[in-house]
Amino acid sequence: MEQFAFDTAFPMDTTQQQVYDATAADLVTGVLTGYNGTMFAYGQTGSGKTYTMNNPHDRGVLQCSLSDLFERLRREVSTARPDSNTAYLVQAYYIQIYNEEVYDLLAPGPSSPSKSPSVNKLRKDDRSPPTSPGALSKRSLGKNKTKPPSNPLRIREHKDYGFYVEGVTKRNITSPEEALHVLEQGTSGRMVAATAMNDESSRSHAVFTVTVERRTSHGTQGGSLSIGGRLNFVDLAGSENLNRSMAEGSTQTETKMINLSLTTLNLAIKRLTDKSGMPVPFRDSKLTMVLKDSLGGTSRCVMLACISPSHKDAEETRSTLRHAASAKKIKNRPRQNIGLEGTELEALQEELAELRARYDQTSRGTIMSQRMLELSSYLIVPKSVQRLARTWKSNTIGLRAKQKKAEEVDQLSQANCTLEESIATKQLSLALQQKQLKAQNEELERLARAGEHAAEQAGTLEHQIEGLRARVLELETALSAAQSLCHQEQQLLTERTGEASALESSLEQKAQLIQELELSLIHI
Repeated sequence: MEQFAFDTAFPMDTTQQQVYDATAADLVTGVLTGYNGTMFAYGQTGSGKTYTMNNPHDRGVLQCSLSDLFERLRREVSTARPDSNTAYLVQAYYIQIYNEEVYDLLAPGPSSPSKSPSVNKLRKDDRSPPTSPGALSKRSLGKNKTKPPSNPLRIREHKDYGFYVEGVTKRNITSPEEALHVLEQGTSGRMVAATAMNDESSRSHAVFTVTVERRTSHGTQGGSLSIGGRLNFVDLAGSENLNRSMAEGSTQTETKMINLSLTTLNLAIKRLTDKSGMPVPFRDSKLTMVLKDSLGGTSRCVMLACISPSHKDAEETRSTLRHAASAKKIKNRPRQNIGLEGTELEALQEELAELRARYDQTSRGTIMSQRMLELSSYLIVPKSVQRLARTWKSNTIGLRAKQKKAEEVDQLSQANCTLEESIATKQLSLALQQKQLKAQNEELERLARAGEHAAEQAGTLEHQIEGLRARVLELETALSAAQSLCHQEQQLLTERTGEASALESSLEQKAQLIQELELSLIHI
């Protein structure tokens, strides 16, 4: 029996909100402090990846993340000082990787494929495949498929930022409603088809990305501080067994391409975790290019392994768990994205570039002169060239002028070294300031969390106090009723005591009368 160790295992009755709290909530917190984050769902077809990630009817992880993100931004804006000069920019883009080509799901025109009416019907029972391959007729397989897209995009590589999609459409969003509208618009163009294992099988890998940038301007200093983060939500197409899925034609080709990209992804994960030193095949697939920063890069990453409870899928379940266990061993190096911009820094950079150019030119001239002297020592020079050289020598500057030029070069070199030392000192100072700013941000986060916790405790105590007040009011009402009843009982007791006294007096009178009668009878 194989054993696997994961951070969390969700039972069948877990709610979508509980899944979000345990997986993506920390990623949303991190993106507001400048960290990139990625969450992707992995598993066989029909195991519930799309249902968990992007479900408009039951609020999937994507819907919960967008709502939480804008709620946190709203709290930041409401608690910010009026003079903070802080602006926020939130953008989103949505791509799909279909048959190893990248397509823009938000682009207008023919590149956005039309959607058949049956694609958006997400049901809760879609998390498990049909009970048998006969659940769909063989002629209906692939018939509800969306129109293939056109105009694929290119993936390029930047020396500092890594792989990126060139020309992708980015939308500015200012509210969770706008974000959900963009998400719904892009999802409507995703490639979907029916197979024997899933009547609404995703035929492409989808990546929905949200970028958040917070820029604080310092008007008196002429600079600004920028903190930005990126959230990637990856809904992978499920691996399929061709014999079980009964895919034919273009659907069969799609299945092969999906399995090929997932195989490349699994190979990249294996190379990242073993110690063989073999190169990681990021360039072998568009999917691994897009996910490079998330696999062993600078992003925080969460992998959600979706499995089927059916015993027929036992082999696919074991394969999914093995790959998820391998991915858990990957060590990422999260890095905070903080940028400092200002007129002083730009001026220093321009001055340094100018001095380096002048130094290079001066050094190049000196080296060429030395090289010419070296060559003249062993080259056979014609007499005409010698006469020309003597003429040139007589017309050139004297030795004193050359020494002065050399002194100027030395002074420029010393000034360049001094300036580089000054810039290095200032860069070190900036790095220390950034480190202090990071510590302050972490302290502010801690204080904010403590404040939220204290507010929650205060709310709980207030609720308990209200309950105690209601209880005290009930007890006061009951005590007042008891006092009234006791007063009535005392009055009744007083009345009964008076009646008893009157009866006792009457009995005494009757006793005296009886004694008198007895005396009378004795005399008689």
